[in-house]
Amino acid sequence: MNDDATKRRNRIMLLVLFAIAILPLLGAYWLYESSRSAKPWGTTNRGELLDPIVSVADLKIAAADGKASMVSGQWWLVVVESDGCPQECQSAVHQLHQLHILLGRDASRVRRALVAVGDAPLDESVRNNYPELVLFNAPAGALRPGVYVVDPLGNVVLRYDYRDADKPVLEDMKQLLKVSHIG
Repeated sequence: MNDDATKRRNRIMLLVLFAIAILPLLGAYWLYESSRSAKPWGTTNRGELLDPIVSVADLKIAAADGKASMVSGQWWLVVVESDGCPQECQSAVHQLHQLHILLGRDASRVRRALVAVGDAPLDESVRNNYPELVLFNAPAGALRPGVYVVDPLGNVVLRYDYRDADKPVLEDMKQLLKVSHIG
């Protein structure tokens, strides 16, 4: 009888050890699945995440000088305008210039561009005030006006309205540059 009691106690201990190992895994799996189906997961980005991601090559964006390419291994901050760059656009270009300075040591990883959509001529004051700004052309309907972030692989990732071309872009760019191992 002593042997039967010992065997029974050993089996119970073995089952308890398996339960200690398996129950937390099952609980974690259940929590993961139940929270995933409840509501969308939160994000930290402040801009509009483009889904599906659009490639610059698919948009047929071409450099005005024929030399530059947005698939250059660097991050790009892009202002898109379809109306010759009115006051809102110029303000966004200026904000991105200031933001570029605020990036500090990471500023060399980021370039800025202005994309003219369609055939609207650009305001000459933008070219004169920001000579380091790379100019691109895109066919009509490629992108709607706003500020975009393009990753080093040439994917358009985030979009912002002109009025958000300051702190939200800066915070997102700092986060992207911090976690990115490319560009």
